[in-house]
Amino acid sequence: MKGLPQNWLTEGLIDFEYKKWVLLAYLQEVQRSFDRQALYPELSDLIQHYRNLTKLQEGKTQLQGAMPKKLTGADLRQLKLLYENLVQDDELMRELDAILSFSIPKIRQALEQGRNLYEWVEAKVSLTPVGIFPLYRREGYLLVQERLKVEACIYRYEVQVFQQEGERFGGINLEYLEQQPVTLMNTYEQIKLNLVKRYRELPNPATFLFLSELECPFEETLLPVAKRQLVRKVLTEAA
Repeated sequence: MKGLPQNWLTEGLIDFEYKKWVLLAYLQEVQRSFDRQALYPELSDLIQHYRNLTKLQEGKTQLQGAMPKKLTGADLRQLKLLYENLVQDDELMRELDAILSFSIPKIRQALEQGRNLYEWVEAKVSLTPVGIFPLYRREGYLLVQERLKVEACIYRYEVQVFQQEGERFGGINLEYLEQQPVTLMNTYEQIKLNLVKRYRELPNPATFLFLSELECPFEETLLPVAKRQLVRKVLTEAA
């Protein structure tokens, strides 16, 4: 099994036992990834699945509340009237209810585990500027190094900032350039100077060093965390 489709709930056979098996098999995959400290794409997928299911459940609750009802009596102790829905859920909707009631807590639990892992990784990494920090920081270079490795991976980045409904969001384009060893002669500052000489369209680039104390999966954990921290830094400085 590879991942979980976004429409997994409604595609194919809508049966509680079948969907339960599909979800549990997916969550076992997620657990294996988290066990080896691999965060992505599993964490972002869990967030999207959780949003989809809770939105569907909320929408169904709202739909049920809008259904026509018949007054059946009164509860004098609670001082409220009692109603009965004139439109009853059919078998398919009851099956969906059961699947949602089972799936949402399971995904929430896995999501919490992923967030805890993300916070643990964040506590073991740092993002710091290299050299003089320019006013314009939406373009520049990102150096990524694991503390036990001699080489630093060098990227060129560009952050796009946009607003939606009064909130600021950021996206990032990251282009891999090369690896360079970090030595007494080839320091982070020297690497930055060499980049300035080679790529003259950025004469005074913002340059960040992302340093990790961990040996985590690079593509699935360290690089995504570096990108998120860099976007957050640029958005904060641009506020």
